[in-house]
Amino acid sequence: MEMRAAQNLGLRIGMERLSEDDIPAYDDARESWGQPLRFRSSDGVDVLVEVLDAQNRFNLNRLTLPVTPATVRTPEQMLADLMRMKEIPEANTRAAEWTGAVKELDEELQDPGQMFALAPEDAPLISFLASSIATLPRPESRPMKLNLNSVQPEVLLSVTGPQLAGWVNTVVSQRETAPIPSIGATTAGLPPLVLGALSRVVDVRSETFEIRVTTETDRMQSTLQALVKRTPGGGVEVIRCRW
Repeated sequence: MEMRAAQNLGLRIGMERLSEDDIPAYDDARESWGQPLRFRSSDGVDVLVEVLDAQNRFNLNRLTLPVTPATVRTPEQMLADLMRMKEIPEANTRAAEWTGAVKELDEELQDPGQMFALAPEDAPLISFLASSIATLPRPESRPMKLNLNSVQPEVLLSVTGPQLAGWVNTVVSQRETAPIPSIGATTAGLPPLVLGALSRVVDVRSETFEIRVTTETDRMQSTLQALVKRTPGGGVEVIRCRW
């Protein structure tokens, strides 16, 4: 009982830290919300609260987005490129199979682990890709964008395509010294057509985060993981939660 109460307290604290974000223009883990917080509850439970930017991985729910005339690269192509960079064999075939399985499911994935049921023969590969894939909500009108301040380089390259490898390297180098305050701060010299395509897939601010609350006593350790999102009024709400 004490463990669950401490986890709920840690979750509330994580949500409050996000809602108190004092730099609205961008999101970067060097801000106060991104710093791990440790404390001991009144019941003697040690608590670790971590707030993580969730818009830094490839969203598997992107695979079901409809392809439009404005689509530069299909989600299936993006996934295939990510697999190739991870040196996964037969990347095109596997990406097509995963895409077909997700579409056939006909519902939003709630956890990357669901891929184990959809593609059981690829279980080792799914585990290998686990740190680079996510299952974020899939708004019909506006796909979740990758945050340039947190996105994994290979994920960004898979989404933008190999033609922009130089730009990806510039982004990664630039954010090492200071947060990227706007997309425009990284795009000098790029053609207008490329800028338009980038604006549909990247941003410097996130609306979805993961809060991990790890609690520990002399007897056991437990972790709560919650996916949360910012609301238009400046608040934060839970999308889903698991223990």
